[in-house]
Amino acid sequence: MSDQSTYPISHGSPRRDSAISVECRAKGMVAWSTALKMPAAETPSDILVYEGDVAVVGPRSTVLFGAAGKRLWEGSRRGGSPVAVGNGLLYYESPEHYLEALNHAGEVALRRVPFPGLGDDEFTVSLLWPREKDFVSVVTQPDPKYDSEGSEPLRPRELARRTVYGQRTGEWGKNYEGREVLPPLFVPQTEQLALGLEEVISIDLKTAHETRFPMPFGDDVVSWSADTTGLLCFMGHEGGHKVLLALTSDGAEQWRWSDGAGDRWGAEQSPIRARGGRVYAFTTDRILALDGPKLAWQAGIGPVDPPRFGTALSDGSLLVATRRGVRCFDPAGKQQFAVTLAGEVVAAPVVDATGNVYAVTATELVQIR
Repeated sequence: MSDQSTYPISHGSPRRDSAISVECRAKGMVAWSTALKMPAAETPSDILVYEGDVAVVGPRSTVLFGAAGKRLWEGSRRGGSPVAVGNGLLYYESPEHYLEALNHAGEVALRRVPFPGLGDDEFTVSLLWPREKDFVSVVTQPDPKYDSEGSEPLRPRELARRTVYGQRTGEWGKNYEGREVLPPLFVPQTEQLALGLEEVISIDLKTAHETRFPMPFGDDVVSWSADTTGLLCFMGHEGGHKVLLALTSDGAEQWRWSDGAGDRWGAEQSPIRARGGRVYAFTTDRILALDGPKLAWQAGIGPVDPPRFGTALSDGSLLVATRRGVRCFDPAGKQQFAVTLAGEVVAAPVVDATGNVYAVTATELVQIR
């Protein structure tokens, strides 16, 4: 399992790497590209490094490619559910609403494990985090049915669980009423689960202690992320300004940064937490690097080829997927390379243990060296 320091969201899955414990050794040369040929012509939503190979995740399928670009196998799952890598396995929700996992050979290694809180197609998995003996999950019920007497409609709710594999009920669990404003986050280093409903609910899974505080920026909040200490960073708009706000898990403000330039936050990438407490954030035109409330550097790359997704690496560098390709910036903001791809990049780039970069478009997987 990678040593991540931030957990942005893709289909509610914190497994989409955005800060990983490897360095980029690529020089900006395309080594190979291979046609995806996703089942039912799906457009990928994610890519994950899995045991040295690359898993391309679509809405209902996952295809594994080898490091040389060879297609190894494909598997199916319930549409829209997250995919997670852990314990040498690839975890997912089956079409029958069980937790299952494939090994590196594509064989089912975990079959029909009960998924507490997951009843039928009305429920969706917002977060899945497998661990050695248990897994943490959040299941969302956006449109509950009427109560048993049929008098009042129930509110949307999220069902948070920590479950030992094989148990039909969670080791710990609680239901939280409220509309999901931001997808849930889990920080394994602190055992902290954070729910982004109309209010923020921070839960210490070691003690079940809860802290609640108002959602910053209200309806103008854009996204959030958490670092390994549990410090939350919110991205939002306030009074015509773009604002980054860092809060502790109990809601205490640590720092705030505000900018009145005319662009807006990019909605596809949450704040990226990098080495030394640095935060990277994307607007519709610019890449911003902040050390707390201080702007360390910025790079304007324009609205024609805007930044979309990012990956921070252990050496402090930043990989940026733009609409047309991939760029790499060193910690001081100097561009190291820029690669133009044939199609639009649709997910954050990832890096394998040898330093190779992988990017995915709607039709191709590309390795950059």
